[in-house]
Amino acid sequence: MASTEAKAAYALKYGYDEVFRPDTFDEDVRRATGGRGVDLVLDPLGGDTLRRGLGALAAFGRLVSFGNAGGEAPWQVGQTELYGRGHSVAGFSVLSLAQTAPPPRAP
Repeated sequence: MASTEAKAAYALKYGYDEVFRPDTFDEDVRRATGGRGVDLVLDPLGGDTLRRGLGALAAFGRLVSFGNAGGEAPWQVGQTELYGRGHSVAGFSVLSLAQTAPPPRAP
């Protein structure tokens, strides 16, 4: 998802097949996938973006949350949102990962 036309144009210039805008995200995803939805959503923002990504998943799709750059309150998801369409959610903190990663090995 690109927040501006300039960002969308940049992504398309460098090889993206589709770029979705926030104001038409749901409709654009369904159009681009023939109504099916996507298999994978990678979400660094959280909040409303995460909820919209969950809604864009195809049956048995997966959402991976790896940040909360949007600064919204932590989200919760449960059986009601996941089981009906076989969705799964995974997540990790990029900050925690960076802080605990081993140092690079010397060449």
